[in-house]
Amino acid sequence: MSEQKQESKKRQTGRLRKAMPVFIVGLLCIVAAIVVYAHPWQNASEADIEWNLTLIGSSGDNVTLSLDDIKAMKSTTAQGGFFTTTGVINGPYDVKGVSIEDVCDLVGGMGLSDLVFVSATDGYSSVFDYDQVSGNLPTYDPVTLKEMPHEKLGLTLIYEQDGKPLSYDDGKPVRLAVVGSENLLTEGFYWVKWVDRIEVIHQD
Repeated sequence: MSEQKQESKKRQTGRLRKAMPVFIVGLLCIVAAIVVYAHPWQNASEADIEWNLTLIGSSGDNVTLSLDDIKAMKSTTAQGGFFTTTGVINGPYDVKGVSIEDVCDLVGGMGLSDLVFVSATDGYSSVFDYDQVSGNLPTYDPVTLKEMPHEKLGLTLIYEQDGKPLSYDDGKPVRLAVVGSENLLTEGFYWVKWVDRIEVIHQD
């Protein structure tokens, strides 16, 4: 290969190397935009959201609730926050919502050996046993992340956070949260966004 061709090939390779980061950043932006705007609730007002919560009891009882139905239930205010697997701390927040136990009572309640499956519109789900629903979960200091003892704790289906309706990113219209009377954190995988189905399963 001539010296001129080698020099031309080097220049082309150099241009490709310079262009590659720009291409990757552009591709990531496109993917992020698709993820953010693909969900129909992203920019919808609360009144425009077509959403219902499906409850299924251990005996097969089935109830469907709207957001207004949930807001009409006895509410509770409490504090709570969470941290992610990478150590990112969220909260603690002041939240408002309804007890998951009260929600389950609408379809026959939860027994000592039952499990509660909580599912979301994005396919995520989590399962809780009776002790966990009753608040027997580890809590952590929001500064040091060291495990701390706690007073009464419980699972709550929240629809307000720091005095405002939940944003889409925080789980609008309702999110499962672990909250209590203290500003403590729990692990993030308990906090289920965009909940649309709760089912009580009886274990033999």
